[in-house]
Amino acid sequence: MKRFAICCAAVLFAAACSDGDDGPAPADGRKPYWETHTHAQLLGFKGSVKHVQTAIGEDGDAYTTLVASFDAAGRCTAWNDTGIDPDMSSYSRSMWGPEIAWYDYTYDAAGRLATATKYMPGSEPEVFTVTYGTHASYVPAPFPLGSISPLMLRGVTKIESETFTLDCDGEQASSVKYGIGWVATIDETVCLIESGLPSEATTRFYADENGEKGEQLQRTKVVYEYSENWLSRMTSLTTDADDNSERIVTEFNATWPAFPAAKSQYVAIDTQPDNRMVFGYTAQGFPESAVYTVGEYYFAEEPFEQTYTGFDAAGNWTGADRSAESGDTPLTQTLTYW
Repeated sequence: MKRFAICCAAVLFAAACSDGDDGPAPADGRKPYWETHTHAQLLGFKGSVKHVQTAIGEDGDAYTTLVASFDAAGRCTAWNDTGIDPDMSSYSRSMWGPEIAWYDYTYDAAGRLATATKYMPGSEPEVFTVTYGTHASYVPAPFPLGSISPLMLRGVTKIESETFTLDCDGEQASSVKYGIGWVATIDETVCLIESGLPSEATTRFYADENGEKGEQLQRTKVVYEYSENWLSRMTSLTTDADDNSERIVTEFNATWPAFPAAKSQYVAIDTQPDNRMVFGYTAQGFPESAVYTVGEYYFAEEPFEQTYTGFDAAGNWTGADRSAESGDTPLTQTLTYW
């Protein structure tokens, strides 16, 4: 479902603030977190982080799970949580399964996101260029920021890449995405904006017949719900050509709003979920657990429990133990600072 153009896209550039253990949520609950915290803070890092590398496994068999970089202002400049080494050329793009991608980001003189470069195995890099205007509304971007999704960008009038175009006048954003691969589609999205915040977005997926729209294959409607200007819930309803439908409801953590609190999957109009995963975090915002309270493995995420064994002077974790059905595994995290 990551193909859903504007629908599946987190939180904007921001000014720095203090690193408390009570999470980014402002005490008065009024000011949007994407305006008051750096990317590093929103992604759960403390201090002036420059580079992060996380690995899982023992020394000889350690497997890198994250490589990320930040500039001196706390803006994310690179994020790769795929485990793929970009310097290796032996990977090929899979036609099926979740999309695998990593990103580089650049910023303009005002500190706003200027470009996002998307890398995928077996594909040429795709560069998204962002243009800003005078309106103050937020638009969901067609890419994440690190692990944060959807990414809300303020004042955007256009986002363009080789396969994607978005235009926004502050009250509505319309986009078109041309898919690639054996099952290419043309995806058209209309996102409505109310009081400066996205309220809902509908994407229609058409078969690509030599660059022209063919049969409508499915449609997805995403509804955004807020609590005091914070995104609190996102509901995605997908319906195929045979009117079969599925809902995915993502609830966001009230203390650490860039992280999910729970995900639930419903079939058709069922009121009870077929699958529900609940996420737990420490007081510092570090992942602590992921548990299926209904169903299992639907979200391609293995249930786990995680305890922390080491921290550096800034308060970031450097060692942890993860317990899961696949086994107990140590984790290490190496950080450098500005």
